[in-house]
Amino acid sequence: MDLPTQLASLSYKDTMLATVAAALFTHLVFKRTETHEPTHVAALLLGVPTVLTLFVTSHANSIFTAIFVTFPTFYATLSISIILYRLSPMHPLAKYPGPLMCRISKLWLAFLSLGGKQHMYYLKLHEQYGDVVRIGPNELSIRDVAAVLPMMGPQGLPKGPFWDGRIPEAETTRPMIALRDKTEHTRRRRPWTRAFSTAALKGYEEIITSRCLQLVDTVGQKTGAVDMAQWISFFTYVDAVSDPKIPHE
Repeated sequence: MDLPTQLASLSYKDTMLATVAAALFTHLVFKRTETHEPTHVAALLLGVPTVLTLFVTSHANSIFTAIFVTFPTFYATLSISIILYRLSPMHPLAKYPGPLMCRISKLWLAFLSLGGKQHMYYLKLHEQYGDVVRIGPNELSIRDVAAVLPMMGPQGLPKGPFWDGRIPEAETTRPMIALRDKTEHTRRRRPWTRAFSTAALKGYEEIITSRCLQLVDTVGQKTGAVDMAQWISFFTYVDAVSDPKIPHE
């Protein structure tokens, strides 16, 4: 008897157990591969429960009843498995403190970021939990100057998948700040190295000082409330960075 025939002959109870087992296996696949490829995600989250629905149909009154049973069972099992793992001592980041909502999902921080106050929430967390806080299921926020060089220095850690979601997949040329491949980042950064050498930076000092004084004089002439965010933006991107006297490699 082949596998499809065996599955079709399963009792309703066994079919539900197979659905639960498939959900647990799906979690294992996500955990091992951390896939973000849309086709792979769709195959796991839609393809697997769809196939299982076909076997549940023989025990249901209609295909719709089978769908309403299989999909919720699959997603509920998958969700519970993920939450329990993220809160369990087996998780690699279990020893780091952080809010319960942050340890379970990134949805809470995604909601906070809509108001542009995410950085203030980070500050509050560090004041409560210390220099290292778990701000996501697989993410830490570190407030320690000693960690800058080991993490962001020449031999530092590679960028995480955080940057993949910020750049459209159709974007063939990524900005340098979003490059996760260290070899490609080094190649792209090489032309900038000369522009930011110690000697080059000393040459920009007079130009930047002049622009700073210009900013102070301009803001000082204003009356009433002044939008400093706007003026700092002008200073950074229009005056300082785009100054024709600064060489652009």
